Amino acid sequence: MSWLHVILLLRRVKVLGRFRAGLVSGVWVVFVLFVAVFSAVLNVPLVKGDSGTIYIRADGSIDPPTAPITTVDNITYTFTDNINDSIVVERDNVVIDGTGYTITGAGDGIGLDLTERSNIAIQNMKINRFNEAVFLNYSFGSKVYGSNMSDNQHGIYLTRSSYNSIFGNIITASSWTGIGIYGSSNNNKVFDNTINANTVHGIGISESQDNSVFGNSVTENGKGIWLGSASKNSIFRNNIDSNNLNYGIGLTLSSNQNSISENNITDNPTGIQLDHSNDNSIYGNNIKLNHAAGIGLSGSTNYIVANDIAYNQWGIGLEDSSYSHIYHNNFLHNLKELGYIGVFLEYWDNGYPSGGNYWSTYDGPDSNKDWIGDLPFQFVMGNIDNYPLMGMFSSFNTSLGMYVDVISNSTIEHFDYFESNSTIRIYVSESSVTQTCGFCRVCIKKTLMSTPYKVVIDDGLTPVISQNYTLYDNGTHRWIYFAYTHSTHKIDITPEHLSFLALPLLMTATLLAVIVRRKKHCT
Repeated sequence: MSWLHVILLLRRVKVLGRFRAGLVSGVWVVFVLFVAVFSAVLNVPLVKGDSGTIYIRADGSIDPPTAPITTVDNITYTFTDNINDSIVVERDNVVIDGTGYTITGAGDGIGLDLTERSNIAIQNMKINRFNEAVFLNYSFGSKVYGSNMSDNQHGIYLTRSSYNSIFGNIITASSWTGIGIYGSSNNNKVFDNTINANTVHGIGISESQDNSVFGNSVTENGKGIWLGSASKNSIFRNNIDSNNLNYGIGLTLSSNQNSISENNITDNPTGIQLDHSNDNSIYGNNIKLNHAAGIGLSGSTNYIVANDIAYNQWGIGLEDSSYSHIYHNNFLHNLKELGYIGVFLEYWDNGYPSGGNYWSTYDGPDSNKDWIGDLPFQFVMGNIDNYPLMGMFSSFNTSLGMYVDVISNSTIEHFDYFESNSTIRIYVSESSVTQTCGFCRVCIKKTLMSTPYKVVIDDGLTPVISQNYTLYDNGTHRWIYFAYTHSTHKIDITPEHLSFLALPLLMTATLLAVIVRRKKHCT
């Protein structure tokens, strides 16, 4: 029975009331009204969740019990249908499995509220049209994973929360931030998420420290990853590309040991931008094809080391910034290596024998064959790379946590370190089709491999040319140098007492002649 039927019945009651009186008439009116209203309620279709917010209570019960969520153990809660309301969790140590269903809001409120909760797992659901799809407030040790969130103001938002993990989610079209972290410290981890087309930030971290953001795909957001008034956070191995509208990674008023490392940052207006942010480490990133600066510094002093900075409008853009340490970077084919506004004075090398940067536009001599240019690479206003590198710089970590630095004009295809016999193995190939000779200048920490060293190429089948195994020694590190005629090679570096057997004695005169001829050509 519809509400129209109710009205018609009421009219009928009114008409009957004109002809009847007394107790019977009164009972009839009450009865008809009861039946009409009850029937109308029964015939109104109930949309799941329309009755109001759903609660998972502290005692494990579901309120209201008609909500499309089931549990058999008060630990795992499973959706059985779509939900059109918010869910508030009041119980710790539970799993909430959406099983692919959707929570939809009206454009405000919170989708899943985990305020003051611990050890909650949110998984396998879609959450749309809320202020915050998932809200972790004073939350500890929870996980949000394997879920899709779109058309919210914030996808996932953390405040005053610690030791939470956000991973494997797809977060798109947020009107503000895909993942926001505010005032939250102590090992929150954000990893392996796809974060796309969020209006302001893909990932925003504010007034927070000691968090990790890694392995995410961050594309086409207003700002890819942004840190504001944040410290001691690690941003590493993210793929940040496809034209985030402002920059790939940005730091604003964020100082004190933020680490930006091993990210792939391509096709943004600026790759990494630091505004009034100091004492941060920008290490080992691949920064290329950005429309303005690969790295931009405004009023900032930082460590910029071992990055590949290639095919950008400017390699580095500087605005009133000084005293950054910028070395061991590879500047390759940028339209300009440097763009600047105002006065700047940076440190462009790490002294000898460590060296400065590799510049694809540098063509100075190297008369003493230490593979550092004899002539400085000079910028304007006294900015000088005193020790420009003659080959590209690479740094490789080992199983013992010690790095091996390699300067080479070859393409390094692979690097291995074998702890069992203290062997370094490097696979190299030509960097161009016209390259005939290659070299490696290797820096090895003595606690990683005891001196003296021996180099063997292709198990002794390829001769080592112009080797110098005592190029430089500062007491803790040994620098060595060697060259070779070019093709694809396997190079082994070992302590001399563990080196392979000497080259076979059955070398033909023809082979020896070829070796001598090639040696002269490469040298």
